[in-house]
Amino acid sequence: MKFKISFFGPFRIATGHAGNGADDTVDPYNPLPGSSLKGLFRASAAALIGETTRGRALIDAIFGSKGRGSAWAWSMARLAGSAAGLAPIPRARVSILPETNTARDKSLLFAEELWPDTATFDVNPLVPLDPAVRGRHEVLLAIAGRAIQALGADRRRGLGWVEITPEAPGLDLDVAIQRFLDLRTELAS
Repeated sequence: MKFKISFFGPFRIATGHAGNGADDTVDPYNPLPGSSLKGLFRASAAALIGETTRGRALIDAIFGSKGRGSAWAWSMARLAGSAAGLAPIPRARVSILPETNTARDKSLLFAEELWPDTATFDVNPLVPLDPAVRGRHEVLLAIAGRAIQALGADRRRGLGWVEITPEAPGLDLDVAIQRFLDLRTELAS
């Protein structure tokens, strides 16, 4: 399956290392790793399916669990856009003391972020899947992607607003939504 991400603002998935005058940096060679996308999709799918035993079993079958690998491989995102959007840009922020509404001492932080136009990534099966099982997985992946609205750090502070669209050949989104609703009803029973 192929997915397209449309960015409505900058995003950051930090490396955990400082550099280039920034306290948080992005990886210029892999700014949006497959592991981050997989975690985002897993959280979205789990929220959509709910906490039923059968729902958790489906989530574990798709994304893996302790002692059991994932049935799918996630590529890193391939970013596209202007050169300015693909180069890390710094953002400054400061922590505010709620008692005084003033800046907290030594709280200035500089962090890199990127603002590409779009990105694409692939999710491919690692093992042969029965066509019915693969269809259930693909429906859940497609709908989980459409439900994601933000990715990366500081999502509640305006970073990472996105739209993720499945670009699977022959996938009709309206049909996928109905199949997802049927799947969710089935898993709840």
